[in-house]
Formats: sequence, C-alpha cells, structure tokens
Amino acid sequence: MSAYSELLKDPRWQKKRLEVLEAHGWKCDNCEDETTTFHVDHGYYDKDKAPWEYENATLHCLCEYCHEDIHERRAILQMLLGHCGPLMLDRIIGYVFGSIAVSFESDCDHTIATHSPYTLDGIADAAEIRYDELDKAITTTAGKVSMRMVQDLHLDLARQCAKERLEEHQRAYHRPTGKE
Repeated sequence: MSAYSELLKDPRWQKKRLEVLEAHGWKCDNCEDETTTFHVDHGYYDKDKAPWEYENATLHCLCEYCHEDIHERRAILQMLLGHCGPLMLDRIIGYVFGSIAVSFESDCDHTIATHSPYTLDGIADAAEIRYDELDKAITTTAGKVSMRMVQDLHLDLARQCAKERLEEHQRAYHRPTGKE
C-alpha cells in the first residue's frame, strides 16, 4: 500500500473529507448525483502537502464517474500545456486566474506575480476589465495581483456600466414637462 493511501486513512483527512462532503450537500459538483460513491477530489497536488492541508476551495465532491472523468480532463490539459511556450502560459494563467476571481464560486484570494504583460492580458480578458486599470492597480503591489483586486475592478466596471446605461435610459426617455 502506498504512503499516500495511508495518509487517506488519517483521521485529519477523514474529518476534512466529511466537512467537504457536508459543505457540498452530499452530491456531485458536476452531475449532482446523490446516490453513487463520492470522492473528494484535490483540484491539484502539491508534494509538500498532506491531503488535509489543502484549501476547501480546491477540494471537490465528485461521484466516482465524474472523478474519473476529471482526471482524464486534467491529463488532456497537462498534455496541451506541454505545447505552450512561456508567454502563452502567462496568458493562460492570467485567464484562469481572472475567471476564478470573478466566478464568485470560490472563496480563495490567491495572489500571483505577473511575469509578463500577457498575464495581465489574460486576467483582463477573463474578468472583462480594462487592461490599463489593472496595470495601474498593480503599480502599488510590486507587480502582484490578487483575486480580490480583480473582483473589485470587475465590480467597479460593472457599476460604472450600469450607471452609464441608467443615464442613457434617462436621457432617451426624459421628456421636458415645460416646468424646467
């Protein structure tokens, strides 16, 4: 039996596993099945972490079929990433980072260093924020960007767009009453 299999028997993992299953309502995050065997899937592996040391946001409740499927998808993604050069990887990292930041399904607040403008470009595309606003925001953080920062910029832009739409609507439908 492998050392990792032994770690999965540890009471700290068993406790964490039950917490994740409870938090996910004892149903598969993907297909919402409530009847088959559940696995708590680690979204990634770090050789320096024990199974119970991961953030809950990176642990997923999956039925046995979806668990097998997610491992196949990750293998495909890993193969495709092998074809990417550094700049393309930066853009992909930025896009994934920005997507997670604005999904509001995740409670994590990771911070990453921006290795190139391509990272910012990916974040801006995914989060639907302006590149120049993001670039300006990171000047005070030594080139690092947090998910919270991206969320804030995303919400600020959404508020600004809503305000502009309202003003446009008011201008379009405003009819002088003669008392003005």
